Amino acid sequence: MLFLYLTIMLLPFQDHPILGAALFRAGPVPITPIKVVAVPMLLAAALFPAPRDAAPHRAMRIQILYAAFAGWLLMVTLVQTFSLPAFSTAQLLEFVLLLIAARSLVRNQQRFVNTIRVIVLAEVVGNLWTYKQYYLLHYPRPIGPSSDQNYEAMALAMAIPLAVWLFQREKNRFWRLFSIAAVPMMAFGIFVLQSRGGLLALCILAIAAWLLNPHKARNLVAAMVLLGILAAASPGATWRRIAQIQVSGAPTSGAGLSTESRVELMRAALHLTLAYPVFGVGLEQFGPIAERYNPHIAEVLPPAMTHVNMVHNTYLEISASGGLPALVMFIVLLIAANAELKQVQKGKPAAEDYRNLALAMRLSLFAFAAAAFFLTAWMQKELWFIVFLAASLREIALPAKRRLLFGSNSAPGATKAAA
Repeated sequence: MLFLYLTIMLLPFQDHPILGAALFRAGPVPITPIKVVAVPMLLAAALFPAPRDAAPHRAMRIQILYAAFAGWLLMVTLVQTFSLPAFSTAQLLEFVLLLIAARSLVRNQQRFVNTIRVIVLAEVVGNLWTYKQYYLLHYPRPIGPSSDQNYEAMALAMAIPLAVWLFQREKNRFWRLFSIAAVPMMAFGIFVLQSRGGLLALCILAIAAWLLNPHKARNLVAAMVLLGILAAASPGATWRRIAQIQVSGAPTSGAGLSTESRVELMRAALHLTLAYPVFGVGLEQFGPIAERYNPHIAEVLPPAMTHVNMVHNTYLEISASGGLPALVMFIVLLIAANAELKQVQKGKPAAEDYRNLALAMRLSLFAFAAAAFFLTAWMQKELWFIVFLAASLREIALPAKRRLLFGSNSAPGATKAAA
């Protein structure tokens, strides 16, 4: 499990200029620290799989859907370009390693708890870079360890529900204090990053938590108080960026120009999807031909953006790269993961801790789905780890025998402290 935990700790740093840099190349594929750690993780998953808390269920839909999604993208890219781009191909293969790790190593309750702990810890440690850049190094707009404000904000929004769950279930004093401190720390980090998409994801997260949680009044008050305090303490630059959002007219600020450029990029991706609805144009092919499908892009590119490399919308990026079939498979994957978690949340044999964790993971997926409208984020490892863990959670939480885990037992009075 050590190598799995090291892999998770490196997730926020996958684009860091040092920790995410290529150590060497294996042919066209860059070998980064996270890939180096993933190899022994894969060997451990194959040779020393974790003992199960329950008999496995036969549902393999997430694995099958991912194989179909990744295989389709690689196939259409090969057909369209007669080659496979190194970066995208390596990413899709890395997700296979995460899938194997999630299904082979994280399949009992103690390992699941430890994995959630490490996910939250990794995002908190990564968030420290944001605070360092803004308050100590005086970056006008910090970028965090991922070197992009928006991806960092999305990862934080996905981790917040998991931190809330840790606080609810932890008996260990350290982890309980850590998790309750992590929630406002990560939420305020989104304000400091000045990511409008991240703030929208945070709002969607609060609304979804209010709608899905049975304690609606309590959660609404807590969310309103927390967001109000964080908003009052947030940097003035955050509110200036929000105020500069324009929906019409010529852009009058850098933020306005950024907004308009993204709208034009989405328009180009839509035109490209309509032109190639079945196969798309292949991975990493949108940028070089984007202006052909929308000449207005060149007029609105911000000065810092010298060339086009992505759509800044996950759904349109996928449809432009792999056609409508790829988009359908991706959306079905998210729906399937949500369905696994919803089944746990509503499953009668599942312990309350499992049901609460299923809700937290669903909220993480909702945060991603909202932020994905403003980011090309389908290659973020945090997303796929949550998706792959959904099947493992269902397997643990809804065993064949009616027994409760997480330190509970169906026999009256038989309880013990959670690990």
